[in-house]
Amino acid sequence: MAAVYELEDPSSTKNQRLKSLRLIELSDHMIRLNRRENTQLELRLNQLKRQETII
Repeated sequence: MAAVYELEDPSSTKNQRLKSLRLIELSDHMIRLNRRENTQLELRLNQLKRQETII
């Protein structure tokens, strides 16, 4: 059991948590950017459709 405790470095666990949190934050940021881009594309598509019906 002593070997197991030597391998479990609390700072290592903390670093893993920080890395996980950072990945979650980056994922959330990418999702927000993607949604914003999708919204802009949908607005542009609707604009083009309206122009097409006018022509």
